[in-house]
Amino acid sequence: MLARHACQEVNFSDWKRARHYKLFAGRDYPFVGLTTELDISEWDAARRRSGRKFFPAFLHSVMLAMNAIENFRYRIAGDKVLLYEKVDPAFVVFDAREELFYFASMEMTDHADEFDRKVEEAKRLALAKRNLGEDRHDVIYATSTPWISFTSTIQPMVLAWPDSIPRVVWGKIKREGDAVSIPFSITGHHGLIDGFHMSRLFEMIRMAC
Repeated sequence: MLARHACQEVNFSDWKRARHYKLFAGRDYPFVGLTTELDISEWDAARRRSGRKFFPAFLHSVMLAMNAIENFRYRIAGDKVLLYEKVDPAFVVFDAREELFYFASMEMTDHADEFDRKVEEAKRLALAKRNLGEDRHDVIYATSTPWISFTSTIQPMVLAWPDSIPRVVWGKIKREGDAVSIPFSITGHHGLIDGFHMSRLFEMIRMAC
């Protein structure tokens, strides 16, 4: 697997998750996922005040939270676990004319304006090249399904090798007065992340305003 960012190899002898990792690493299906109805009322109010478009602003909040939580930057490489200093977004772009999707990727940045600009550039490039992805480790896979709400999801995972790239997907926005919510789901390798880390992610996204 290719990578753009620097990483360090995890030392199993002093890694607090070593026993937990080994517990799940040998499973035929070592993945765990959670789906929630995420209350983003405060987040969306701040987003509207800023004038940002929903998709890049929400993706940015997801990526800021993912990068802030170390567990979402672990990746499995053979018999090693690597910790990347940063992970980038790799997200789905929908071509309405063809009714097909393509994959876009870009380098992560903390700055909102720069992030939004990079999202639009990555979208245009993905559609022009009809890109179906690149073989990189240091990314997060993100999908938006704005047409539907959902209460659970199943993500495509690679079972032939230890797939350790987290997947997130969010659905149709629900507005009731001042209350705004969105279905949000995450799937990842249970040797690297637990429900605790997912709950931290949910909270960080919700409060990133």
